[in-house]
Amino acid sequence: MNKKLKKLAPVSLNDRFRDIPKIQIFEPLEIDEVDESCTDPLNKGFTDFLNISEENEQLTDNEGDDTYLDLDVDCKDFYKSHKPKKQKFQSVNDVFAELESLSAATCSFRGISHQRIQKLIAAYNTQTELEKVVRLVESHVPNLRDKTAVRYARLLTKELKTSSNEEYKEELNLLKENIIGHSPTDLAKTIETIKRQVAEMPKEWNIIQITSHHTEKEAYNLNINIQGTNQLHITVFNCGQDLVDPFVITVDAPYYDGKKLELMQKLTDTFIDYQQNLKEIVNQKRFKNVQEKREYVSRTENTEVTLKEIIKRLEENWLRQWRCLLIGKYQDKSLEKNIRDELEKIYNNQLSKVVIPPKTKELMHYVTKGAGYLLFSEVQKALSYCLNKIVDENTIKEISQLIKEINIAVFQKSDNHLRHPIILIVDECLDSFPWEMLTILTDQPVTRLPSLYFAHLLFKSHEKEIQRGDKIVRSHKNGKYLLNPDSNLPNMEIRIQAFLKYWLPNWTGIINKKPTKEEFFDLVTAADIYSYYGHGNGSHLMSLDFIQKCQIGAVVMLFGCASNKLTQKGAQVEMYSSYYLYLMARSPCVFGMLWPVTDMYTDLLTTEFLSTWLPSSAERGWSKIDKQAWMKTFKIKKLPSKEINADIVRIEEENNLELLRALSQSKKRTNYLTKAACVVRGLPIKIELL
Repeated sequence: MNKKLKKLAPVSLNDRFRDIPKIQIFEPLEIDEVDESCTDPLNKGFTDFLNISEENEQLTDNEGDDTYLDLDVDCKDFYKSHKPKKQKFQSVNDVFAELESLSAATCSFRGISHQRIQKLIAAYNTQTELEKVVRLVESHVPNLRDKTAVRYARLLTKELKTSSNEEYKEELNLLKENIIGHSPTDLAKTIETIKRQVAEMPKEWNIIQITSHHTEKEAYNLNINIQGTNQLHITVFNCGQDLVDPFVITVDAPYYDGKKLELMQKLTDTFIDYQQNLKEIVNQKRFKNVQEKREYVSRTENTEVTLKEIIKRLEENWLRQWRCLLIGKYQDKSLEKNIRDELEKIYNNQLSKVVIPPKTKELMHYVTKGAGYLLFSEVQKALSYCLNKIVDENTIKEISQLIKEINIAVFQKSDNHLRHPIILIVDECLDSFPWEMLTILTDQPVTRLPSLYFAHLLFKSHEKEIQRGDKIVRSHKNGKYLLNPDSNLPNMEIRIQAFLKYWLPNWTGIINKKPTKEEFFDLVTAADIYSYYGHGNGSHLMSLDFIQKCQIGAVVMLFGCASNKLTQKGAQVEMYSSYYLYLMARSPCVFGMLWPVTDMYTDLLTTEFLSTWLPSSAERGWSKIDKQAWMKTFKIKKLPSKEINADIVRIEEENNLELLRALSQSKKRTNYLTKAACVVRGLPIKIELL
């Protein structure tokens, strides 16, 4: 933009209260140009914020322009009437009152300012735990939720004019109201909404929300490559019931040997170096000599070692004992019941003289389930928190020993230790971590979503097709694909085409050419499963803006570099992802990568994953095919009998019809960087055989 706009620059109100971060207000500052990626009206200025209409609406995937609110108010007048004033506070209560005022001012124009204010109120000024839950839920992707609500409002307006489908109109209106939530100023109503939504969702689900604490440094940071590691707020939603309220556990920033671990910064630096390493190789296309190849392999191995260490410190030094909260519900209901029965004996004996609150009982249940993953000292620390000042240290030590014994005894009684999926609601700034690689989640089906409201939105959108917590795909043979549309990955094209013809001959698609908009629309709307094999996620081929106006029922598989990554356009704006367009279109599930991966390893993972998940009428299982011959000569050849791994054959022949579990199994047969990059966003998916 080459026109003058008013940008709103941050100014510190007061630094006398050092126990809480400084609050930010905004004052006008004349500048010649504004960053077009800015998504927050309080940062961007209101001159062109609402300059959109149904006729003049353009949101391109590449620019990430989030000018989307359709509000019948004069934004400048609103901002003048709500703009905070510089003032001196007489007490901490005055600061809290100002936070509430700012919360009210930003709830109509929700962006990064609203997000940060909700985090601050959650940390410092909530009267009850449910109020804290509300503030933390409201802090997740407020801009995206507003944008989605506006999109549904526009679709509804169009339907009212052109359609007589009353059921669809009612559905759109319900989704619009549910996704935007309520004003945080009406806490009672918002609490009831959240509790109702949690109770409506499948009882098999556990939703774990992980929110990063907001600090003063973040308010001033303008460099996206500078990242802080803060406190975490872990919120647990036990779905399908209304007896146990959602609760929050806050864990401090990680320390090791007395020093703070800047895990966020380490992860950022690691992938800056890793991508530079890949870029050098891609630019020259082939190694000059053996030594150069060895150096590349060595740098890649170092990246893997560093990433493993980051994950270890995330688990042991950041989540600490509370990583047990990430364990899903066991499919064998007797396991859950036996644990609760054994804990009741402890309540009636060692804790008979004290009243145990419901939250404490839930926490002790999680600690007992996860005791096999915790050190004895960690179990003690967890119980010290649960039973703080209620019992003495000797009693806590005794109960810790009993919990360890219960964990061993209960799990010896059952052969089925499979867990139901968990849905991770990960704060955008934490999304680059490969959470799925935590030891406690190794065999746990895991999927991600950006907000609790979006979990409920997808549930309501696909409710009729959800059985026992899984969204059912009834026609896995109805698949479509887009293969090598840039025409510059010839080896990958031949390998994947050979696999698709062998394993999924009924699938159809477009090969070695860019699709038209109409062809792409058919790919994503006419199939039960859509898969993409190429660079990125395909957004460079055309604007994907039209996707958000569709209704996509297909499972979307994006086998490309960083195809499921959240992109940070600036340090003071919300993140952006093409996945958000599929989410707005209510696609039940999107698979993709968090960072760039090489085509050879990606092809191996792709074929292992799809052959483990999708049944086939192929002559022999994919585990009995010679992979070396397939990679080098592109031909499907039978593997010699002596080289066949019986365990892999057994797993493949069973065909795990649950997408998340099939992915978890296939990850074990590829390198660390590739499997750590894999992320599923959306609902748990399962194939139904007819």
